[in-house]
Amino acid sequence: MACSNCNYYGMKYHSFLMNWRPPSAAPPLREPSRSRPLFEDAPPQRILSPTWGPLTHTTPDTIASFGLAIGGIFGLAGTFVASAPLRESLWAIDGVALVVATALLTMKYQRLGNDCFVAGFLTFLAGETLLLAGNAAGLQASVPSYVGGISLWAAALILISVPSTFALWMRLTALVAAALFLVSVSMVLWGTPLLPTSSPLPAAGYPFLVLTFAGWIWTLVRAEG
Repeated sequence: MACSNCNYYGMKYHSFLMNWRPPSAAPPLREPSRSRPLFEDAPPQRILSPTWGPLTHTTPDTIASFGLAIGGIFGLAGTFVASAPLRESLWAIDGVALVVATALLTMKYQRLGNDCFVAGFLTFLAGETLLLAGNAAGLQASVPSYVGGISLWAAALILISVPSTFALWMRLTALVAAALFLVSVSMVLWGTPLLPTSSPLPAAGYPFLVLTFAGWIWTLVRAEG
């Protein structure tokens, strides 16, 4: 009986070994397709603001464009008015708008890693704060801060014009404005009695500065589109 059981189980074991097949290997992991990026660009996030409603990443560029436009228009208008209170009011609005605009542009190009633009717009901001600080003192009393301010303007315009990011015509207008401001600074330092509204200098530099602002605005608006 014991031998018959041994033979029975031996045959079953032998049959199991003969019929057993190893399990098939697991299918290889699929590699990601090379034709599509692993991380696709997501649409810009919209943030709800209680004041402005939906905001996108282009809102700072829009604010900077408005700041440059207000600064150019009010600054140029203040040069031609005869009333001192009205001129100082226009230039105060001009100064604040340009400070806000250049601060936003400084942050924009800092994120993009453009060091020349960062230094240029930051220098322009510093010059504009000098002009803004001396504005309420009147034309004659504001000359020292004005000379310091347009000196920084000139340095900023040169820094911003060094890279080829902006179009050639706006780089040329910036360089012309910088040259006229530097000549005005030299004249004041060597004893020529110039005021911020004096003509031909430094007033001749203002239209070229406003044209440069228009070019910057055009660049920002085109980038948003």
